[in-house]
Amino acid sequence: DYNSFDPFLSGNFSMSYIFANTAFEKNTLNSKIFEQFSENREIISRRLAQQNPNAEGLGRTIVGDYRNGYTGTQQDVLIPALISAYGVGNAETITLNAFPKIPLPNWSVDFSGLSQLPFIQEYFTNITLRHTYRGTYTVGTFNNNLNAGFDEFGFVNNTDTLDAVEGVENFFSPNTITGLQISEQFAPLLGLNMTMKNGMTGTLDYKRGRTLNFSTGSLQLAEIRNQDLTIGWGL
Repeated sequence: DYNSFDPFLSGNFSMSYIFANTAFEKNTLNSKIFEQFSENREIISRRLAQQNPNAEGLGRTIVGDYRNGYTGTQQDVLIPALISAYGVGNAETITLNAFPKIPLPNWSVDFSGLSQLPFIQEYFTNITLRHTYRGTYTVGTFNNNLNAGFDEFGFVNNTDTLDAVEGVENFFSPNTITGLQISEQFAPLLGLNMTMKNGMTGTLDYKRGRTLNFSTGSLQLAEIRNQDLTIGWGL
């Protein structure tokens, strides 16, 4: 007879998402968005413990409002907390899965209505305003966690002890995810294409974006921002 023991699954994941609501935070020493991420972990911890019936057997609430089994460093807590802080989701309602099922739309808008204005038509044959947004959530590599055990309903039922004296534990995550990336580009945030009646053409593009890389192992979040202004003129 054929039996499959501990099948190993691996892959990567990427989907469009919206992070525009937090894109314009000022670059200061203190980040309100990061603070929100930190606070969201307690909310996600509570929701995960309420969802998993095996959490009741671990008993008490630990430091802050974290539930035992889902501490602030547990992978299943960190990822939804991060997405809900930097994206359009809410920590009370966001999916508790590291792989959201529904991608959120990006967009591109062109507006040429200015070309219809009489004082514009006097000098220009065409003026077009442009705006484009691209946001992506990516899990670089993941594989199923062979240490994780599951009950008959599919909930994880075994833990890794963090502090044997205090009795603090973390449930094993169903999947092992080493890192994820949030990337967004306004390309452009505002763009202008114009053609004059004498044949001269001009372009103006103001672009900005950011990339966040989060490591679930080292618990480090690195953010890189970029801005770009391009001006062109020709015959």
